Amino acid sequence: AGSLNPVRADPKTVAKMVGVRETTLMAKKDRHPNDPAPYCPRCGNHHW
Repeated sequence: AGSLNPVRADPKTVAKMVGVRETTLMAKKDRHPNDPAPYCPRCGNHHW
């Protein structure tokens, strides 16, 4: 869970990380670096 690189290898880990990403959009550490920044309804921009 600490390293972001090997998550693609294990489908279960990927599913777990996707769930984490969906529930904690603003937690940058839980997201993959290649993931786009989440949409912010407050200001209408995509950012962290």
